[in-house]
Amino acid sequence: MSSYPSAKSPPPADGDQGHGTRMLIVIVTTFTVVVVIFCLRLSVRLFVVRSMGWDDYSIIAATAAATVCNAFNINYIHSGGGRHSYYLGIQGEINASKWSTLAQLPFIIATTFTKVSICFMIVRITNSKRLVRFMWVMIGALIVINLMGFIVVAARCTPFEAGWNYYTIQGKCWPHKVLEVQSYIQGVFSIVTDFTCTMLSIIVLWNIQISVQQKIAICGLVAMGLLVTASPTDMDSTRTEHRIDSREFTSTPPST
Repeated sequence: MSSYPSAKSPPPADGDQGHGTRMLIVIVTTFTVVVVIFCLRLSVRLFVVRSMGWDDYSIIAATAAATVCNAFNINYIHSGGGRHSYYLGIQGEINASKWSTLAQLPFIIATTFTKVSICFMIVRITNSKRLVRFMWVMIGALIVINLMGFIVVAARCTPFEAGWNYYTIQGKCWPHKVLEVQSYIQGVFSIVTDFTCTMLSIIVLWNIQISVQQKIAICGLVAMGLLVTASPTDMDSTRTEHRIDSREFTSTPPST
């Protein structure tokens, strides 16, 4: 059985501070950018190119998962996310922790499909068989590593609700070390794949026969898409720290 912090802890030294409004602004701003880019891309593919590929279907799946993720994030903030858990009370902390935990699942799906979409785009436009094989290996690795993370989040506690309702449900959870190791593995892998996808996209796009302005615009969109959808390292480390010490701010939600 996992152990969690007691509800009776001394008040934080800095008082009842809250970051909910700032978190909401970041979430809404970044997601608005995602939706605008998504709509522009889909419009071009449907009405100009009149052709859809696996990269387009992947980004549709990513955007759908991101929508669910941010709906959970808004509920998380509404439940008290961003405030010291000391001031939320037991039920408030349970509610905030619930939405924070649930948001991790669509977050993992969204970031996975975003990068898979970029890999499919490279496969579609490159003439290098070696690069195509490398992209398929990366797609496989992305699915495997992130599936492991999804399983850890979904299955680490029995019943699932014990992952956030740790005051009233006597459940059994895997040791915190499992969550920490998974978080760091997924975080490091995400950094590597972010860099690889961005650089390979720039290299491949720079070699196709379009204007320099178009190349810069497309590369900028690829980089922006990765920036606003991938931040798992900070997210997971902050969430893990919250489980260790209830006096900290309630965990930061994944932003997509």
